[in-house]
Amino acid sequence: MRNCSLVKELDDSAQGTGFAFIVMADVFTKIPGAPFWSALFFMMLLSLGLGSQIGILEGVVSTLFDQPSLKHVKKPILVGCVAITCFTIGLVFTTGAGEYWLTLFDSFGATGLTFIAFTELVSVMYVYGHQKFTRDITVMTGVRPGLFWQITWR
Repeated sequence: MRNCSLVKELDDSAQGTGFAFIVMADVFTKIPGAPFWSALFFMMLLSLGLGSQIGILEGVVSTLFDQPSLKHVKKPILVGCVAITCFTIGLVFTTGAGEYWLTLFDSFGATGLTFIAFTELVSVMYVYGHQKFTRDITVMTGVRPGLFWQITWR
């Protein structure tokens, strides 16, 4: 059997969710006014999570709502269906293996998004064409994109 040490466990957990929920909770018990700072910290985490979730949900719903096959569906029903689907997927993270699922999604979830963004960039700038894209933005907004944006797109 190995020797169990609380200090070693806290040092090992000082990353990811362990940092926010184990190390920071331990820190807040040691400072003056601990209940106030603890409540403030966890309200901050809650507001960051809700803000991120609203942005992500709006991105998914607006993309689905723009699909021709879903134009006839009322927006509240579409939002409800997407929210229920996300809730059902999120239940995986509340199980005993939730920490492992979270680490898996956190480590490998962005790989696909990065590939999609790179593919979009290459297809718009080099297949559709940089000049056509700049002209389209100028027609749609009335403002020609600045030199900075044109350099970063290329």
